[in-house]
Amino acid sequence: MSSGAGFIMGAAFLGFVAGSVVELRQFGFALAAAVLPDVTLVRALLLPAAMALFGRANWYLPEFAASR
Repeated sequence: MSSGAGFIMGAAFLGFVAGSVVELRQFGFALAAAVLPDVTLVRALLLPAAMALFGRANWYLPEFAASR
């Protein structure tokens, strides 16, 4: 899932919050609360920082995966 799709999903889930059915409002809020931090924190901050720290170790290929 790309970051743009995650933001669209979060906006769609927040649309449930505007409804009148309490269960759907709770469901939409919970899903948005799960998706939006993933899109912002994990994909925009933590993943690029971890890749910068690990450097070439990001592209390590074990022997069992390299053999054909």
